[in-house]
Amino acid sequence: MPKLLSHPFTFAFTSSTHSNHSKPSIFLLSSFIGFFDIKLGVTIISLLALLNKVAGIYGVLAVFTGVSLAQLSMYIYSILTIGLVIYGLQATGEENARKTFIYANSLLVDHLLSTVYTVWFGLSWYFDNPHDGRRIAHGDAQKNMMNPDAPELSPELRKQAAQAIWKAERDFATMILVSLWILKLYFIFVVYSFAIHLGRGTYTSLPLSKPPSTIQTNQRRLQSNLNQSQSGNDSNEIEHHLLLPISETHLYHHHNTSLTLDELDSNLV
Repeated sequence: MPKLLSHPFTFAFTSSTHSNHSKPSIFLLSSFIGFFDIKLGVTIISLLALLNKVAGIYGVLAVFTGVSLAQLSMYIYSILTIGLVIYGLQATGEENARKTFIYANSLLVDHLLSTVYTVWFGLSWYFDNPHDGRRIAHGDAQKNMMNPDAPELSPELRKQAAQAIWKAERDFATMILVSLWILKLYFIFVVYSFAIHLGRGTYTSLPLSKPPSTIQTNQRRLQSNLNQSQSGNDSNEIEHHLLLPISETHLYHHHNTSLTLDELDSNLV
């Protein structure tokens, strides 16, 4: 059986096997930021991703005020991937290991593509932009926003003022970009950990995890345990390995060795 540390800050998950060759330990998260159920964490991550994708709809409106082709393609990409986040929310609610793992893979690919866009825009902003204070309008709307009464500076003074502002903002902007990039990697790791815990049947054993709240979830776990026990285990072994919020006294009323899913399911009502 898997061995889990009971503290909510546990990050290490160790699996043991009855075979002669022991599998290496896989480090998984057991909670979200150490305080919340990991499933709740995946839901929060998905909602934040959905908010970010929906923002792409408003970004497309920038085409009327002047926008580069690269920016427009990023906004369109965000809109097209809204369905992917909705798919992830459904998989999380169903506690479907396979779908959640697919969702985690898609988030990783999305992060890689977002990194390409970030590097592209970063190189352009940090190195191609002269930061000399010249006001460049990309459309009529931006021209109308410019203050015609602003004091005129000589090109040299304007460049010095712009460079001073840029030096003050450059390091802070870099720190924000790197922090968000690392944070998204953590989010992806949370989703992967949740998917693997679901696949191994260890999610309900985590310190901060809530017990199954629906009959459907219990039925899936019952069916999984019954399938694993068809290789010669008797009914007592089945009762011992079931990870369900059912009192043991209810299960031990069944003395038949041919214990069926319908019989066990009747105890859930």
